[in-house]
Amino acid sequence: MNSSSSLSSSPRTFSRRDFIKSTGAFAILAGWGGPFARQAGASAMITPQYHFLNRISWGVRASDLHRLSLIGIPAYLEEQLDPARLPGVTRVRVPSVLNLDRRRAARLRNASDVCELALVQGMLSRAATSPAQLLERMVEFWSDHFNISSEELEPDSIDFQRRVIRPNALGNFKTMLIAAAKHPAMLQYLDNYLNIAAHPNENYAREVMELHTLGVDGGYTEADVKAVARALTGWTIDDSVAGFFFEPDDHDMDAKTVLGTPLAAGRGIEDGMDVLNLLANHASTAHFVCRKLCVRFVSDNPPASLVNAITAVWIANNGEIKPVLRALFNSTEFANATGQKLRRPLDFFVGCLRTTGATVTNIWVLYDLLSRLAQTPYDWHPPNGYPDVAGAWANANGLLERWNAAQVLTDSALNERGSGVRSPLYSLVRATTAGALVDQAALLIFGTPLDPDKRAEMVAFVTDGGPETTKVTRAILIAKLGSLCGLLLSSPMFQWR
Repeated sequence: MNSSSSLSSSPRTFSRRDFIKSTGAFAILAGWGGPFARQAGASAMITPQYHFLNRISWGVRASDLHRLSLIGIPAYLEEQLDPARLPGVTRVRVPSVLNLDRRRAARLRNASDVCELALVQGMLSRAATSPAQLLERMVEFWSDHFNISSEELEPDSIDFQRRVIRPNALGNFKTMLIAAAKHPAMLQYLDNYLNIAAHPNENYAREVMELHTLGVDGGYTEADVKAVARALTGWTIDDSVAGFFFEPDDHDMDAKTVLGTPLAAGRGIEDGMDVLNLLANHASTAHFVCRKLCVRFVSDNPPASLVNAITAVWIANNGEIKPVLRALFNSTEFANATGQKLRRPLDFFVGCLRTTGATVTNIWVLYDLLSRLAQTPYDWHPPNGYPDVAGAWANANGLLERWNAAQVLTDSALNERGSGVRSPLYSLVRATTAGALVDQAALLIFGTPLDPDKRAEMVAFVTDGGPETTKVTRAILIAKLGSLCGLLLSSPMFQWR
């Protein structure tokens, strides 16, 4: 979809020079530890409860913290691991297109554009508003793990999310692996629908071992790649609702050996099913996927002790995902990892939507913002998924674009000029003094108060150096509220989980 927009000419879109000069904002951020810097000051107010919510959700709300304080972390985690029972989960509004099967979606007028927009809007809406926050975080994790660029595959990509990712995100890994391998979106994306005995195609065979199961150092050889490709010959697509078809005439029926395991001659689809079962149950797969989970939820370089511990849980539970997550989030290593994960751009953007209640009503503005942040959902073209470490995202231009996005989403004056963003900040943050304004804004953005030093800096920003008892006039509200919230969203306390 063309993402051109008039936003680039907006007076509130900052250049790098503007950013550095802007009303002392850079100095405030630098005083909070510097761009993308981990620092103890910002995390001093972070409790174990806040840390837990900050990792399993897209953004901490005061109501989340209140609920957690009533029932405790273990009970809250169990609620999140059983999302179907959460009140309100079925009331999340998503485009109706997302409920269509692949054949009905493909028959829509302008199906590619309609389905692409529905995918993006549905993802943002669920992540920002659903009470099933851990489910939505895991949907994102598996969407990266089984990455499919939606370009030219939109109707099938909708079905891939609907039938493969979402129902299995907290389920069983082998079930999801097999569902992914048989889905027409994956068959097309990695060319396995072209894989026939006469002309084997090794693309999916290589990626299913390197990216989906064993990992690049998981112990497979080039001979294994060729054998897996042969085992999966004849797996193709048709026009059915499921979209999968096995063609016996295109299958290599000779004997094969995969990872030392012989596959007898004269068989059909059983070859591929046995290979997927072998890969799903392999110890290298358990270690590879568990380390990725630790990278996502703990740190860019997770402790080997944690990876090994949850790998053992994975193996003991045959790839059931819930016991693994339970062990991960209850671990000492997780509890000690405060401030060690930088939000990815999409994580930052959804966090802004979730905590401020802002909505982007103009699709061109939405695509422009996501494009500038460099992480539009389902738009990563290589099969390895968007990067998940700070080194891929921590740069000055990335910080600038986050600042710009935060300002667009929170600047009430801009919204009044019809920017395509609807912000409820005026109704959410009401105060008569500057101190109360800062307190309410912090509660909105972080779900928890600022420490005294940071609070004093924000009060000084709102009042241009005046006392916290300064009365909040309409002029101050218009001039400062959006920028105040934008500063809080751009601060290290929000950027680092």
